[in-house]
Amino acid sequence: MLQLDSNNALAQLLLGQSSLLDQPQHQEPLPTHIGPPNNDFTSSVSIGNHPLVSSTAHSHMENGQMVQANQTLRTGIAQTTIQTSSEISLAARSFATTRYPFAPFHVIFKSAIKDRSAIDDIVKYVKNEHNFDLKIAAYRHKLSKNGYSLLVFVENIEAFCFLNKDLNWPSLLAEAEYTIKKPSIPPQLCLIVLNVSLNTDWEEFVGDVKERYPEVVNVIRLKNRNQRPVPTVKIETSCATTRESILQLKQMNIGYINYKVTDYLAPAQVLLCGNCYEIGHFQKNCPLKDETICKTCGEKYRDIKEHVCSGQAKCIRCGENHKSSDPKCQMVKSYRPALTRNLLQHPVENSKRYANDICPGAYPLAFAKQQLPVNSIKPNHPIEALIESTFTKKLDAFLNEIKFEIKKTHESIDVIREEMHAHLVESNKKIEAVEKQAKTIEHEVREQVTTLNNTVEAIMQTLNDISNLSPEHKASIAPFVKKTKQNSKASKKQTM
Repeated sequence: MLQLDSNNALAQLLLGQSSLLDQPQHQEPLPTHIGPPNNDFTSSVSIGNHPLVSSTAHSHMENGQMVQANQTLRTGIAQTTIQTSSEISLAARSFATTRYPFAPFHVIFKSAIKDRSAIDDIVKYVKNEHNFDLKIAAYRHKLSKNGYSLLVFVENIEAFCFLNKDLNWPSLLAEAEYTIKKPSIPPQLCLIVLNVSLNTDWEEFVGDVKERYPEVVNVIRLKNRNQRPVPTVKIETSCATTRESILQLKQMNIGYINYKVTDYLAPAQVLLCGNCYEIGHFQKNCPLKDETICKTCGEKYRDIKEHVCSGQAKCIRCGENHKSSDPKCQMVKSYRPALTRNLLQHPVENSKRYANDICPGAYPLAFAKQQLPVNSIKPNHPIEALIESTFTKKLDAFLNEIKFEIKKTHESIDVIREEMHAHLVESNKKIEAVEKQAKTIEHEVREQVTTLNNTVEAIMQTLNDISNLSPEHKASIAPFVKKTKQNSKASKKQTM
């Protein structure tokens, strides 16, 4: 297994310390499954179409935000504690590797219907009208303010893409009208475009992408922990074939520029107890047997009828002003890298999985509260080993690509540094030459000023001497002065 700690910088990048994502997704299971209770909360759910133990250390993991000063000490202690593999509970590991492959489609009815009848209708309609074998992983219902919601979980990417198109749904299900609430685009339909300059005209870039690749649904500029844009772009598509063809080429041509692309691997999923909202255990194993904690105000109560919530959000883990079930809690974000590291170093083995060979007449029922799945198959160690080996190689290749890009960046920086140094030396030489020339001019000016001052003093002395002469002497030199003036005028005319 790859040791990420050999390079601290890369380890921080891959384990969520410098980031890219803050969007909840839905995690794909490993080839092993253990069904969790339905009332336990999750942080951000999704690993795409790759097993968690081999892919969550990707660089496109979500980052934690900076904690406020009054919570720094507590968060620091938590981060130090959860870095130890032994602090990651078995429940947290199992929960992180046993999610449905895709988020459910919400089929909303105005009144209650028979779930099985609606599922039969859609599978038969798809088979008869579109000749498509729709694979359903599970279904269940829930009541909400909007009405009666039937949650449909699909098994594979083909089924997701098929149901994601409105025209592929029948007009009625269980003889009742309905509306559809589609899930967000899953990681299995996403990819990452690298090295997209921050100076790129964004609207033009998005237009070029959607014009060249019509199956692209969304183009998202990712951000770091400080919510500043980074040169990495997430592409969401509606077609698995288009995504795979782009990944095989390992590049996208956008605006006459070839950009490198790679898989989008979503962050790991953190288990939150539905009773006390602490990390790492299910509600049925919660140490608070007779009490429950309000997810909003954080107060304990024995009977919900007697509890009066203040409505003031306060997290029971970090004390910040958000709900305890919020997946963006700093403590949850700190736990995720440790959970990822633990899963990378200790892959899950000997667990169960949901049966994939589901026929239209035997759909898996929704799992009730505190209930485990009824269908399972024997673990398949060779397949797990093969998957682990495949994605370990992918991770190694990605790490090598990052190292290569870092090396190129360092080389570019060295070239720029050398050019700046040469420019600085040349500038210093020019400055020295100018300073020397200025000193020479200053010296010449001073000499000329001195000469001028001496001349003026001599003239003044002469004038003074003349003014002191007697009238007889002035009369004797008058012809000489007159002749001198005439000579001066003549010389001026010649000069002109």
